[in-house]
Amino acid sequence: MSRGGLGPILASITCNYRKQLGYPDIIHVGARVSRLGRSSMTKHHAVFSEKLQAIAADGESVVVVFNYDTQRPVRIPDEIRDAMRRLEGKPLSETA
Repeated sequence: MSRGGLGPILASITCNYRKQLGYPDIIHVGARVSRLGRSSMTKHHAVFSEKLQAIAADGESVVVVFNYDTQRPVRIPDEIRDAMRRLEGKPLSETA
């Protein structure tokens, strides 16, 4: 996304701390794209603790495709949309 001054910018992020982690533990971090907007995508994140056998934290973030030359958000390029759909293996909810 570096051509033409385009790149991602973090617009918002939340984190819900569900369980306290301790050492030693093995954690798994997962993320998925749940929504594609015109210029933004919403991602959900989760941290799973093997020791607790539970989700220790979860949250979501909104990432905007941004033109750093013009300092404006831009439409997510079709190749990025297609890559997100392939990565998720399913259709994504889209908004105008």
